[in-house]
Amino acid sequence: QAEDGIRDTSVTGVQTCALPISRVLLDTRFRLGLDASFDYLREQLGCSSHDQTWLGDCNFVYRFAQSEKVEFRTGMGFAWQSDSLGSDTGINFTYGGNYYLGKPHMIDFDLDLGRVGSAGLTRFRTGYSLYFHRVRATLGYEYLKVGSFDASYMSSGVGIDF
Repeated sequence: QAEDGIRDTSVTGVQTCALPISRVLLDTRFRLGLDASFDYLREQLGCSSHDQTWLGDCNFVYRFAQSEKVEFRTGMGFAWQSDSLGSDTGINFTYGGNYYLGKPHMIDFDLDLGRVGSAGLTRFRTGYSLYFHRVRATLGYEYLKVGSFDASYMSSGVGIDF
């Protein structure tokens, strides 16, 4: 049964594949920035059928605290979701930060709270990054809840800091 545009995981044998496609954090020396991401989620429903959706957000952020070891940012924007049933948007609040353990190690986190249509949205991400000059390799964990859909998974990626 479709609910909130994402299939319910209460069906036995359902597997969810989450593919974080892209995350961009643009930051300026004026402490203002843009934080955006989009993900592809796919559930294998059995009998060769599946459900899929795209989920993303775009937030204007303000870095309100920083030192040599930490920086924190908060902001607001919109969240969106699109699948075979249609698409929807809503408001998003974000809070995040980075903790620099010492070169070349960093731990980061992000919390998103909001709505997509009539469904509540909660997303928590955290990760450990290892820097090689300006290239960053990240291993992380993500929890996502949209309406009755609930998933948690490991993530990894490579980024470039300019």
